Amino acid sequence: NRLTAGAFTSNRQEVVQIIAAQAAISLENSQLYSTLEQKVEERTQALSQALIDLKSAQTELIQSEKMAALGQLTASVAHEINTPLGVIRSATSNIVAAFDATLQQLPSLLQRLSPQQQADFLTLVQAALQHQPPLSTREERQLRQQIQAKLETQNIPNAAQIAIQFTLLRLRADLQPYQPILQAANCLELLQVAYNLVLQQQSTSSIQQEVDRAAKIVFALKTYSYRSEPTERHYIQITESLEVALTLYENRLKPGIEVIRYYDQIPKILCNPDELTQVWINLVDNAIYAMESQGILEVTVRQDGERMLVTIGDSGCGVPPEIQERIFEPFFTTKPRGEGSGLGLDIVQQILQKQGGTIQLDSQPGRTVFTVSLPLSIVE
Repeated sequence: NRLTAGAFTSNRQEVVQIIAAQAAISLENSQLYSTLEQKVEERTQALSQALIDLKSAQTELIQSEKMAALGQLTASVAHEINTPLGVIRSATSNIVAAFDATLQQLPSLLQRLSPQQQADFLTLVQAALQHQPPLSTREERQLRQQIQAKLETQNIPNAAQIAIQFTLLRLRADLQPYQPILQAANCLELLQVAYNLVLQQQSTSSIQQEVDRAAKIVFALKTYSYRSEPTERHYIQITESLEVALTLYENRLKPGIEVIRYYDQIPKILCNPDELTQVWINLVDNAIYAMESQGILEVTVRQDGERMLVTIGDSGCGVPPEIQERIFEPFFTTKPRGEGSGLGLDIVQQILQKQGGTIQLDSQPGRTVFTVSLPLSIVE
């Protein structure tokens, strides 16, 4: 019995030890699990913060590239603003001079004209005010020569001076409606007064056109320089976004690049307009560089099922086949050092991916086309 009791006591102690060991292991496992759970949570928070930082860095990179492009455009935009200002200044001077001359001549002239001559004079002025299109230097010379030849055939005095006045009034070579004026003794004076009246209207029209042009440039610059939130979305007509880019590059396009637009009527799309304009800026800039400011730039907008396709094609040198797969890589560029960061097309791809879009390249010598595909969102 004593042996049995001893064995029982020994077994009980072993059981207690085993239970204690298991409890210790369980406690240790619980502590390890708690520690592991804490580390997983800390790591998850770190990864979440890293993702936020990455998105912020991408946003800053896009903004930085946009500001760099804007800096390069500054000279062109300044020139585009100075041009209409110069026209406005000149037109204003013309209006003042023409008004002063008319004020001195017109009252006295009208008093010396018969009612019929007054009517003939007003008919001539009305004809000249019909917004005739401007003539090139060659067209002006040809028109002046034609009018002078007809006047000399009719033995009208001062044929050369009268021909000049008719050309300034942009009146065509058909002189029959103006015979009463041509036969008048003071014909040249009548034409000079008529031109001063017409010049004021032409100059006013020029001012309006240049003001509209300057306003368009300022709007494009303001739109492009605006910094939107990454999550900002608006419904826009895609053609308006494209025109902002083309307006900003107008000065670089004018010397020798013909812009051809093919815009289909499509619904508005939901997008970040600021970022999308950055896409067109990069693609247009690359096209101008590839063409060396001489060639044809084609911009097409069309609908393809539930998506909208924008193509920007140029007649430049093309992208060699061996590097076509690398053009969207960050920091890869074919431009000389200092002329390109190699981030433009990478940023384009990032922006389009954020907005559910894609971009493809089709290039051969003399023809390069970037095709952008975006989801077509119908305005509710």
